[in-house]
Amino acid sequence: GTTTIANGVILTMNTNSSRTLSRPMVNNGRINHSAGYLTFGGGGTLTNSPTKIYELSGSTFLFNSGSNNTFNNAGIFNDHSTNDQTFQFTFNNSGQFNIFGTTVRVDGGGTNTGARNLASGTVLHYRANYTHGAGSTAAGSGLLSFNGGTQTISGNWTSTCFVQMLTGILDGTGNLTTNGPFSWASGTVTGIGNITIGPAGKLALTTTSSHTLSRPIINNGNLHYLNGQLTVVGTTITN
Repeated sequence: GTTTIANGVILTMNTNSSRTLSRPMVNNGRINHSAGYLTFGGGGTLTNSPTKIYELSGSTFLFNSGSNNTFNNAGIFNDHSTNDQTFQFTFNNSGQFNIFGTTVRVDGGGTNTGARNLASGTVLHYRANYTHGAGSTAAGSGLLSFNGGTQTISGNWTSTCFVQMLTGILDGTGNLTTNGPFSWASGTVTGIGNITIGPAGKLALTTTSSHTLSRPIINNGNLHYLNGQLTVVGTTITN
């Protein structure tokens, strides 16, 4: 069965205790989660419906236990929590994911086709295979980090925040346009889609590690080769 929070209803989690979700839940109202734990306990699916709000604040945690756990955010997911979060469940965002003061590590995979707004001092790490589809955006003064796995750019999207590729593979048929800084520390950038550096953008190779490029780069801004080894395989860099 499915638990549905009706329109106009507020689900409150405000005690320092543990809760386990092992069935589908649909939020058509509002969720205020200000204390304690919510554990996806196997077969737990939380769907935040379009325009609806999941408000995470205070000392709160989202945990994963078991398999087949998914958080689908089609609405507004605000992370005001005071501690870092690690999402080991599948996390799909087609709405707005707003991080205001912490580090969030997405370790369970999923798909993004919505907005990601990162406040100053925040970090959003993708550390497992993840798909970034058409409609995705990344904005704000925080940091979007590709830190492992294969990051698949499946559709065209634009980033205006600081993007960092620490390791792993960037692949896919979509075009990624950066209108902010893009720091490439190591790893492989491949696939038939472009990386376009916008007039306000900058792509910099920043470490002594190996960098492998087999994806077209179109530079309309700044391309800085500061350090390391760049191996270009069957592709073009257009300045």
